[in-house]
Amino acid sequence: MTERRYALTKVEAGDYLLPSNDARTLWRIVRGDENAGEENERLISVWQLWRYYGRVGNPPNLPDDFLEWSEWELCESWCETRADAIRAALRSR
Repeated sequence: MTERRYALTKVEAGDYLLPSNDARTLWRIVRGDENAGEENERLISVWQLWRYYGRVGNPPNLPDDFLEWSEWELCESWCETRADAIRAALRSR
């Protein structure tokens, strides 16, 4: 498994940023609730992996509005744990 070079940065509870190992991609790992079951009667907690649309660079040079959801693309959902979402980010290119 690929070693992680950068630590998570907490935005708020259940919302974290993680730079890719090459510091070119910024990942956002978010806990959310999704409907489970055919009748959508129950919500379950899942982790999602989002990729920032813009370029990051090293050192980071991000616009003030980079946390706006319109700046992010969903890459993985339904990760059971935050660690699963981190592993998905490390596998991505």
